[in-house]
Parts: sequence; C-alpha cells; structure tokens
Amino acid sequence: GDGNWTYRLNFGPRSIFRLFNVDHTNEPRVIVTLPRDVPMTLDGTISMGQSRVELGGLRVLDAKLELGMGEHTVSFSEPVARPMKRLLVDGGMGELTLRGIGNASPGRVDVRQSMGEMSLDLEGAWMQDADVLTRCSMGECTIHVPDGVGIEIARARIVIGERTLRVKDR
Repeated sequence: GDGNWTYRLNFGPRSIFRLFNVDHTNEPRVIVTLPRDVPMTLDGTISMGQSRVELGGLRVLDAKLELGMGEHTVSFSEPVARPMKRLLVDGGMGELTLRGIGNASPGRVDVRQSMGEMSLDLEGAWMQDADVLTRCSMGECTIHVPDGVGIEIARARIVIGERTLRVKDR
C-alpha cells in the first residue's frame, strides 16, 4: 500500500545431518545482486557460515546485519550515492571484518562482536560526521582511523585483557 517492497530470502539445510558434513569441497554458494539505483533498507541475518557482503555504490539508506558464527566481511569498495543513516553490524563468534566504511558515510556506526577478532576500517570518502560505537566482548578489536580524521574517544573500558592505543605520526 505504501509503494515499498519487501524481499525475504530464507536458506537452510534440508536436514540436521547436513550440518555435520565434513566434505567442504561442494558447499552451496548463494550470490544476491542488488540494483544500484534503488534506495533500500537492509535487514539481514546469517546464523552460521561465511559471508562476503559488498555494498559499495548502492543506495543503502540503513543497514542492520546480524552475522552469527563464522567469518564475515562487510565492505564498501566505492562511495554510496548518499550518506547512510546507520550501519549496525552484530557479530557472533569468529572473525568480523568491515572495510571502507567511510565510503558509506553513515551518521552512526554500531559494531558489536561477541567473541573472536573484529577489524573496523573507517577509510573512505566521508560526507558527514559520524558517531562510531564498538563493543568487543572477547578477542582482539582493531579500529583503523584514516589519516587527517579527528577522533574523540568518549569511553573505553576493558573487562578482560589489555587496551593499546597506537597513533601513527601524522
């Protein structure tokens, strides 16, 4: 009624025994291609596995991605048409990598990683200021801030482990 469309894609194993398959040479692969000129809001969940999400050049207004156990990469290899309102990525257990977030130029970046390694690269063609919030419960958390970008660390708390802040000479 409001002119908006919703697409839902659901994939899962045909049988619980498929989860215990040890032959990984013939794993299924799903490729979803999105139109470049259509404004969209993304809300996606991957429970387990590996994902490569490339959103550069798209008209993504808002994105919420829940990425469970596995190895996941979200990237913006080229600038989006307009700055995003928000990018929310909730990682589970494993490795979470976010690249070229400046090309999305979101007003708010919220990245959470429960367990494992998290890498957040803020490089790109920023069009607006941003609030960046990260939460890493257990594991290594790396945030790369590009040269020439001013940062203000509002709060940093370490429960287990150590905090190291490395600043390159600029």
